[in-house]
Amino acid sequence: MAAKHISSKGTAAGPGPRIDALLGVGALALCAVVVAGFAWTSPTRAAKVLSYEQTGTLSYSAPTGADSLYGAAGVTSGQPVYSNVVQSLALSYNYAARSSADLRLTGSEHLVATVSDGLGATRSIAVQSRVSRFSGASTVAMGTLRMGELASATASLAQSAGSRAPQSYRVSVTPSISAHGLIDGHALEMRFDEPVNLVYTPGTSSGPASLAPAAAAQGSPPNGPTTLVSSAGGSVRIPGGEAAMLPLGLPVLAGRVGSILVVLVAGSLAMLMGRRLLADATSDDERVRIATRYASSLVEVAALPGPPDLVVVEMASFEGLLQVSKRLECPILHRREKGDVYAVVDSGTIYRYSLSTWPDSSPEGPNGSAPHPENDRTLLMPMISVR
Repeated sequence: MAAKHISSKGTAAGPGPRIDALLGVGALALCAVVVAGFAWTSPTRAAKVLSYEQTGTLSYSAPTGADSLYGAAGVTSGQPVYSNVVQSLALSYNYAARSSADLRLTGSEHLVATVSDGLGATRSIAVQSRVSRFSGASTVAMGTLRMGELASATASLAQSAGSRAPQSYRVSVTPSISAHGLIDGHALEMRFDEPVNLVYTPGTSSGPASLAPAAAAQGSPPNGPTTLVSSAGGSVRIPGGEAAMLPLGLPVLAGRVGSILVVLVAGSLAMLMGRRLLADATSDDERVRIATRYASSLVEVAALPGPPDLVVVEMASFEGLLQVSKRLECPILHRREKGDVYAVVDSGTIYRYSLSTWPDSSPEGPNGSAPHPENDRTLLMPMISVR
């Protein structure tokens, strides 16, 4: 029955919105601080990335007689080379550096063949007699690889390995290119040591020694690719390129300035609002103190229930009423009409704290008006005071 006497107007007004506004200002300031953290730890200009690619193409050839298995054309790249037919190979290593940016280079190259037994031991064979220099983004290294030098190198490795000597050896032809210059006007240093791998099989009583591309040695057709290619890519980061951006497309510089301004404005607003709230929270007016400190716990109503539906318990302090509200897990109702009245309704009992009450001996309300029986029925019966 008590519920039909309560008419709600929503949550309490007054200092409440100011508290919400203060929290909103604090959240805005926190977001600005986060943005400032990203902005002030990021460069204002994004590094520009200039990419380039280096490629090397190995080819080899050797003249042979028209009656040999190679015919009059001789040995060409990709074919296996047999030591009983060919004594030396002419190697040609074409190097090129490419980039969408302007590339200007000078450098040096030295073609070297390295024989490895797969056990960690190696032997080097000089394909070129000396280091040569080049200018530009490409060069061609020329050299000669003798089958007799391969046989000597593999025999030395086999002697060192003893019983662990392998049946075949890897021959890596490396250009050992070192270059420097400019890429789009910025300094560039780079190296290219990507080998092209061949496989050498020493001769036996049943057949001659042979040299073949690694792919052909692993079962590819003997007339394999006419070129053997190796490649490597790289890039250069150039500072001071385009304006750096934060997430959501915000420029870093704008993020720095904007975040500082927001923090300053939010800090000033928070200080002013905080001073006002502190003054309200310590005001001599108890209504203001209650509205400031407990606004979120109050529910505005137009009227409160009373006797004979409920037993009225008058509380001596708002803090006592707050304890009752927490214990019963009920909201605190607030009525502004005829003085501020705070109440907690539980079953057949209403716990009430009033800041402005009428004298018990007066049958009239404020300004000499008679109390309305429906609006304040609590005047019709004695109160129970709880301290």
